[in-house]
Amino acid sequence: MGAKGIDARNFVAHDLNGRGVTFHAAVDRNYISDVMRTHLTRTARNAVNMNREDIYIRKLSQAFASVCEGDAYLMVLKRNGQGGGVGVFQTPWVADDKDPSDIRDNVWEDYEFPSLQLNMRVPGIYSVDMSNGNQPTLDWVRGRDPQTRQPADVEAIPLPP
Repeated sequence: MGAKGIDARNFVAHDLNGRGVTFHAAVDRNYISDVMRTHLTRTARNAVNMNREDIYIRKLSQAFASVCEGDAYLMVLKRNGQGGGVGVFQTPWVADDKDPSDIRDNVWEDYEFPSLQLNMRVPGIYSVDMSNGNQPTLDWVRGRDPQTRQPADVEAIPLPP
């Protein structure tokens, strides 16, 4: 929640000794840009392709969560979320400069977290508190903690032209 891709890559490289894959490391760094928007200006790509990119990210996130093995980690800026909740159970928050009505679903809350919980090869899910030296805390354990909800149906999202 709020962490950047570089933060996750550094955590995997240094704190997990390279044992793990981040979302951004799974495909070529420029893949989304190359496929979705290389020939468009920023304004045009936002108007034309942002929905397509959003769908791609949701589908990819849900797919990774469904097939990964071992413990999963969520980088969080702080253990106690700005929008409420703790660790992996944080509520997404809206930045001061954004209109709350513009916020749709949340990739972690609606797609990744429930899919990880359904994946029998994932024994635990940690939050990693960046404000506390990347301190990991085991927040969800298979067999101890219940499924929070079913994943959103990513296939139900209409693909724009």
